[in-house]
Amino acid sequence: MSDWFENLSKEEKQEIEIGLKQADNKEFVDHEEVMKIFEKYKQKSDRVSNLEP
Repeated sequence: MSDWFENLSKEEKQEIEIGLKQADNKEFVDHEEVMKIFEKYKQKSDRVSNLEP
């Protein structure tokens, strides 16, 4: 059985490595913060949807 990582392209492996380095350096937005941001958009979208006939 081969490792799934071995089957990735060079570019995919590089992107994963970049993401891991960003996480190590705390260069990310917490999941809860992202959900708060999307909730604002969802509420705005819901208001607009209610206005449409």
